[in-house]
Amino acid sequence: MTLPSAIFRPARSAGLASICTTFLFLASGARAQPAAEAPSGPGQRSGAAVPAVRLTDTVKEAGPDGLVRRTLDRDSLWTVQTPQVFRRDLLEEAHRQVRADVTDDAAMLEALGHPVQLFTGSSLNLKITTEADLALAEALLARRNI
Repeated sequence: MTLPSAIFRPARSAGLASICTTFLFLASGARAQPAAEAPSGPGQRSGAAVPAVRLTDTVKEAGPDGLVRRTLDRDSLWTVQTPQVFRRDLLEEAHRQVRADVTDDAAMLEALGHPVQLFTGSSLNLKITTEADLALAEALLARRNI
């Protein structure tokens, strides 16, 4: 389930208003890894950092008719994960100024022109949003317990 911006943004903004710290580690409930695993170094250097994994699949861009328009260069494409690290003042500014629909907090900082640093994530940091994702996570957990 994807939380619509109309719900996500007010909830996140209310949470920001109640926190007294310089840096925030924002995790998604859809991710399997705990927030404690996020390194703070990249966030401290740039003010905004996100874990990411290079794409290994070929990615196609298609039109509404389902016809391929082009193949994207995967060497410059990454899948972004959580927990994401932000300087609080930057994130508060982004929540005040950005009104566009975004898929994560980093996109709001990008919309303001603020650089977001990537740091190495893990392919085992699964995003669990479908039945297939859940089945894969369960299989990985069962294998760990062997």
